[in-house]
Amino acid sequence: MYCNERPGLPERARQVVPCGGKVYYDLVAKRAKRDSDDVHFLRLEKLYLFPMDVLVEELAPYRHCHLVWCQEEPRNMGAWSFVAEFIQEAAELAGCEHPRPRYAVRMTATSPATGLASRHRAEQAALVAEAFEIGRAPVGRVAARKSTSNTYNIEEPS
Repeated sequence: MYCNERPGLPERARQVVPCGGKVYYDLVAKRAKRDSDDVHFLRLEKLYLFPMDVLVEELAPYRHCHLVWCQEEPRNMGAWSFVAEFIQEAAELAGCEHPRPRYAVRMTATSPATGLASRHRAEQAALVAEAFEIGRAPVGRVAARKSTSNTYNIEEPS
């Protein structure tokens, strides 16, 4: 685990966002624009062997916080399906009040790329914004599938 971003005291935090890859920098930039210190980030660089002991130790001061996994890839791709149970187990071992993480990711898709730069930017902005929404309930697989396919309100080219 690298880049443990703590902008303030753990007591002031309301949400912890474990993430991986480039989305970390988008999250940090968004937080700087918001000028707040209530969302903290844990950037996971090594997913296998999963750093369980380190994550438990890092989550311990944030027992009162909500957890949100954030990734750029769609829900059915990327690390979410691998890390979800590990994050929940680490949170339970750390004694977190809200151990079940939710996710801030792109919707389930057949392709990792949207094919439209404008759509990609809109989806990226939406998932980053969703990572900052504190206290939202986790959504299961069935509820995620019932979502509309054009949640980002982007008009397709004709």
